[in-house]
Amino acid sequence: MRLQGVEPQPQVASYYDAVGERFACLARRWAEAGLVAPATSPDAVARAFTTLMPGMIVMQNLVRGTDAGDLYAGLAALATGPHSSAP
Repeated sequence: MRLQGVEPQPQVASYYDAVGERFACLARRWAEAGLVAPATSPDAVARAFTTLMPGMIVMQNLVRGTDAGDLYAGLAALATGPHSSAP
């Protein structure tokens, strides 16, 4: 896909890589502060937040606000259900 002669993929990838690095940095700080388990993978946290981010932006700005408690409850339910072992 080209947009006015520019291939957007490298720019988009660069942006999301930078966002992911910031989330990974935050995850390391959260682990140091005891807010997440010490063995938590900062890269896994970064990937999760980076994946959720576009949907949260849409919900907040175009549909309706996203309640952090509801989001947490939904993610926790998915993570702790009978199918909770990682693929």
